[in-house]
Amino acid sequence: TWTFTLTVIASAPAAPTSIVPVAPSALPTGLEITVPFHIDPATGGVAVTFDYVTILEQHIASIVMTAAGERVMLPTYGSGLENAVFSPIYDATRALLADDIKKQIKAWEPAVNVLSVLITPNQQQAISTLSITITFSVVPFTNVNTLTVSAGGTIQQVTSS
Repeated sequence: TWTFTLTVIASAPAAPTSIVPVAPSALPTGLEITVPFHIDPATGGVAVTFDYVTILEQHIASIVMTAAGERVMLPTYGSGLENAVFSPIYDATRALLADDIKKQIKAWEPAVNVLSVLITPNQQQAISTLSITITFSVVPFTNVNTLTVSAGGTIQQVTSS
């Protein structure tokens, strides 16, 4: 015979009240590690988020930042952005890239309604860069969100709002 005492201490942060469960839906549920990875100074643990818009922004940035064919087990995941960074960017090329980004986001994140994709080359710097601004809403909500990703040399997320 054994006697045990079990004490449960909640260590995960509580979900914000702004999350509205919608079912059935493609909205992310639960929590995810924040990108870029870092330690939350308040808890001393890995920083996480419950906010579905933040989670979807991270997913969109991942889709845009991943080279087409880069993920071996998901060969159709990712955009062709890395090939365009050092190529001449014409209006037709921008339109094709924007269309590809829209299709990739729709394929991998069906809860995201992409309103616009603006691709702006930056030839002011010594290294060729592209700025990609994605304006989107999350179905079934009407709030408009903007995510800006910068591509050049390495692809990295710059800002979101």
